Amino acid sequence: FNWPLDQTSGVPGLPEGVSVMPAPMGLATPMTIGSAMVTPCGSGKTYSMCRAAVPISKKKLVIVTTCNRLFTRASCADWEASCGKADVVCYLDGLGKDEAAKEAKRQLREMIKRGHGVIFISIESFLMLNGIEPSKVGLLLLEETSELASKMLSETCPCVRPFRLLRDVAQGAERVVFTDADFESDGREGGRCHRLHTYLLGPTVPLCIF
Repeated sequence: FNWPLDQTSGVPGLPEGVSVMPAPMGLATPMTIGSAMVTPCGSGKTYSMCRAAVPISKKKLVIVTTCNRLFTRASCADWEASCGKADVVCYLDGLGKDEAAKEAKRQLREMIKRGHGVIFISIESFLMLNGIEPSKVGLLLLEETSELASKMLSETCPCVRPFRLLRDVAQGAERVVFTDADFESDGREGGRCHRLHTYLLGPTVPLCIF
């Protein structure tokens, strides 16, 4: 389900007055969302993180890393509605060398230089952030964590440059949030999402699952 977890009513397709994950259950209160946004490393839901990340994007960079191109195009529109179109840059792999690709690169570099706003970027294009100062990243949000973690199952993937740069950014960012992750179903030890978490932040950084 992809509606915001802190929206307890008015969900399309459900009768008015029907609550989704109401606050007394303790599953998705605004306090829970706020906790995910201040913890150094947590797991939350993308659509709720979007609205909560707006204040961060006004002062520092928010980097959203994804695997699925089609999902990104749809999700990016939600971020533009929350943050403003001028404060969201989307850079995906396979843009080519035409004028549109050059313009996308220019916008990306401009966003990095000014040091605040939202950058949508695929893991395949992550090297475009080479030279970024990790301390300027207020939030690194990993969408589709399970899919990204599956790429880590390859013996060579953790060694390739995009993953190494992702790790550098993660370790320098103020906070990291994983979404669409199966930490609990993967098991507490040896699961793919836990392996990704350990690779990016080491075994000593605690993970808070909301």
